[in-house]
Amino acid sequence: MTQLIGNAVFWLTLFVVLTVAADVAEFDTLSEWLNSIVGFLPHLLGGGFIILVGYLISAAIRDLVSGALTSVGVSHGELIAAFAQWATFLTAIIVGIDQIGVDVTFRLPSSPSSSARCSAAWPWPSASARGRW
Repeated sequence: MTQLIGNAVFWLTLFVVLTVAADVAEFDTLSEWLNSIVGFLPHLLGGGFIILVGYLISAAIRDLVSGALTSVGVSHGELIAAFAQWATFLTAIIVGIDQIGVDVTFRLPSSPSSSARCSAAWPWPSASARGRW
């Protein structure tokens, strides 16, 4: 763990020093590229932190659910606890990846005719028709 933190601090320091050096030497293209990398690091670190904390919380939820269901006598308590852990961890992964900047929007497939079928099924008039009443 110490090696990992040491490597992260080394590369972070290297990027910051290279960015300042490129600014001083007036290498505009290199400077902009390094600024974009250094500007992306907080998002990357924030997303990684969210995923790490989500993993720790999901493990605690697994232990809590497992203990509660075992004490009640539910036969598949471990399976339900594992499902609760993975649901929590998956949520943390989605939030962490979104923090990093990846679009994680979920969209259901729809066809143009499905919206027409749904709107025709409502028993009350549409919003445009209600405005005329």
